[in-house]
Amino acid sequence: MRILLIALFGVILSSIAQSDWSYSHKIDDFTDSNIHMAMVAGDETTADWKGKGMFIVRCIGEEVDAYVDMDTYIGNKSSKVRYRIDKNEATPYQTWNISTKGTTVFSRQPELLAAELTTGNSILVEVLDYQNTPSKKSFSLLNSKVTINKVLSACARTKENNKKLAAVKKAEKNIILDETLKNPSEKIQKCLSLGFSRDFCAETKGEQF
Repeated sequence: MRILLIALFGVILSSIAQSDWSYSHKIDDFTDSNIHMAMVAGDETTADWKGKGMFIVRCIGEEVDAYVDMDTYIGNKSSKVRYRIDKNEATPYQTWNISTKGTTVFSRQPELLAAELTTGNSILVEVLDYQNTPSKKSFSLLNSKVTINKVLSACARTKENNKKLAAVKKAEKNIILDETLKNPSEKIQKCLSLGFSRDFCAETKGEQF
């Protein structure tokens, strides 16, 4: 019985240490923005604090975030963070932002970090809290490339769609310059009919873009 329990405990530890990246998608209830997330739980066996924590790459609309939920209080301003992928040279300490709750640190170069996370087998992160006390956390990079690229691709598609939409809007605005619409009031009415705000149409008189 004891041997069985030891074996079972070893399997549990192995599954924690080799935690795989997962993907999720949801719609923001207030803005209808698409939220894509790639995430992995930390390796609890290497933690300097209680709780596993999470490493997350997120896309909201066309904005990318890369952050670590430390599952412990870090501070309420900014924090110094460094990391090391596999046995590569560790990065110098970088300044990361801290969430309002004070437990999550956000990279100021999220797209660069996200790309780095698609290489290697594991990443070791060290964070200095408000007392300059370092805490380390290790995260698996198994399956990170497929999962993170799914999130980054979603952001890229949204960015491209927004560019196309902006081009369409610009074309619609140019219609207002139709030479057949000599009267400013007619141009304003045309501007309104295309869905632009009354303030915008009144300010531009349908002539400035």
